[in-house]
Amino acid sequence: MGCGKGRMMFCAATLAAHGSAILRNTLASLGSLRSLRSIVGLLLLSLLRWAPVVWAVKLALVAYGIDAGLGLALLVFVVASLAVALPNTPGYIGTLQAAFVLALVPFGIDREVALASSVLFLVASWVPITATGLVFLLLRGLHVADLRHDLEASQAAGAEP
Repeated sequence: MGCGKGRMMFCAATLAAHGSAILRNTLASLGSLRSLRSIVGLLLLSLLRWAPVVWAVKLALVAYGIDAGLGLALLVFVVASLAVALPNTPGYIGTLQAAFVLALVPFGIDREVALASSVLFLVASWVPITATGLVFLLLRGLHVADLRHDLEASQAAGAEP
């Protein structure tokens, strides 16, 4: 079901309603940042969370012979973060590679080297997280089929996944 001629008004109204809900939720969330102390704390926690990822980007670049300073690694991190914020494929496969290439090629880095470093970064970051998730899934006695069943049940009930 798409937004054909007769459904255009319905689609526009649906998009407007979803957009309004997202905006209301975002503003409500930002309401907790009323003090300077909360804002500084959030910024410090964000930097602590981002630092290891920027370091991992730097290591992936250096592994392929790219003389990566902190600035270049930070640029790749920012471009990749923006890219993966968009609707995406599972594991960001393809999107992350495009982000690395987009960020690195203007600095004279070969496309193939940028692509290879992105694959290394993806594997080095995705595999441990996924493996950890699977371990906890098994420790809780759950199976992937259980998750699929729960998702289908929630979709049948009209809830969003």
